[in-house]
Amino acid sequence: MPKTHARRRRPVTSLGTSAGSAAPTSLPLPPIHTSGQKIVIDTALLNKISRGKLGKSSSDTRRRINHFHTLIKEYSQLGARRRELTNAQMISEVDLRIEEVAREMAQMGGLDWYQKASLLGQSKQRGGDTSRWLIPKLRELNLHQRPRKLRLLDV
Repeated sequence: MPKTHARRRRPVTSLGTSAGSAAPTSLPLPPIHTSGQKIVIDTALLNKISRGKLGKSSSDTRRRINHFHTLIKEYSQLGARRRELTNAQMISEVDLRIEEVAREMAQMGGLDWYQKASLLGQSKQRGGDTSRWLIPKLRELNLHQRPRKLRLLDV
């Protein structure tokens, strides 16, 4: 049986930067331009884990991770909506909501908390890494012999 190597993802150190690059002191929105200026919101707390604690139980951690996913999705959708708007009052309302979402993510502990909570969820005490079960199951179903690559979502 051929030996397979798992692809390692580059860790993200803050929203918008990857390992090896300097972490920003503020979080730029998904490129939003208004009259040539990029809008930047202050989220210095986003990378601090001290305010966000890992869940006391696996269900609490899972609930908080799911909520963080919801916030990331809303943040992205607001950024897309912001780029489409032309009404100044609507832009202002969307900007306020974007700041609220970023503030809530920061209060949860930011991306650093999220990554640590995700790793904790993969620990043996909390059920472990499901890929150890999944890969043999895919082989058992002969899905590794398909002509096209199999696409999976890691949740």
